[in-house]
Amino acid sequence: MLDLEDCEGVTDKHVSYVCKLYLLRFLSFRGTKISKVPSEISNLEHLQTFDVRCTQLGGLPETMTELAKLERLEFTNRDCYSTMWKLPMGLSKMKALREVGFAVLENNVQAAHELGKLEQLQELTIYLAEEIPNSEAEVLQKFAKSLGKIYSLRYLNIGDISWGTNLEFLHSLKEPPRLLRRLRITDNAGGRLPTWFGSLAYLVEIAIAYVYLVDDEPYGVLCKLPNLKTITMERDYYTGRQLVARTNHNFPALINLTLSSFHGSAMPNVLMFEKGSMPKLQKLIVNFFNYDSSIVGIKHLTSLKEVHLGGQRGNSSLNRALKKLKAEGRKCSNNFQVVVKYG
Repeated sequence: MLDLEDCEGVTDKHVSYVCKLYLLRFLSFRGTKISKVPSEISNLEHLQTFDVRCTQLGGLPETMTELAKLERLEFTNRDCYSTMWKLPMGLSKMKALREVGFAVLENNVQAAHELGKLEQLQELTIYLAEEIPNSEAEVLQKFAKSLGKIYSLRYLNIGDISWGTNLEFLHSLKEPPRLLRRLRITDNAGGRLPTWFGSLAYLVEIAIAYVYLVDDEPYGVLCKLPNLKTITMERDYYTGRQLVARTNHNFPALINLTLSSFHGSAMPNVLMFEKGSMPKLQKLIVNFFNYDSSIVGIKHLTSLKEVHLGGQRGNSSLNRALKKLKAEGRKCSNNFQVVVKYG
């Protein structure tokens, strides 16, 4: 084991030396300023964990595919969020992989195909590259098939670097990864969630951002999931005026709901909860930032214990909501608490 996390003075020369430690199983350069990993990394044939998050790396050598025992690969660039590990041809040789993050899928049909052969993969954070022409590109059709083949997948974090609509390909999945427990989607999938999200019986947590949903989304798709406990919606999650949790949106297991907006992102004018909606919800978090929004029907959340409000101190709608919720909290039988954080 060699953990060099946040060690100052670590250089690319040190990485070359480390590549001679043939029996290493764990190697971390996280938080260092290394900018290159040599092809000799393949000498570490027993390596199981390779952590190069928050470095200055622009990529990894193709010889990474020779690391047949590697189980966990973590990659991020400290200066550029869109710099990720490019999924290579030969990926299928890395059969021991269980966790991969962050990876980018370029317009590489072969790599998209080989991804489906990683039968041990449990956690995947992957973004689509800007060079992919559209949501119907061949590479995305291969990727869709591969996702359906990874039966072991429990966590999927997927986004689009181009901020386009390429995530619309998700609607074409015929065999989704049905054992997912956690799911995050960042970017537009055509203003609606794929219908197969509603079939993820084991899903416990979902987070969405920049998805620009309309109408009864996302509640209409997710409300029947038997194990869904947490929903987090951030930044441009909804484009309509009113986001309504309707009576038939009963969410049998939901206990946590977060609705957050920040500078430059849209927020519904009204967050409404109808009678019978979300009967088990215990914690509601709403970040107003500086937007003019209101919460209606809080009394219908009969299991509510906590409401956390956030936003700028001068936001009058936040102050009105705080005053109203405190008054309603005193009247409700569940007597929920209200907490506010300014920032």
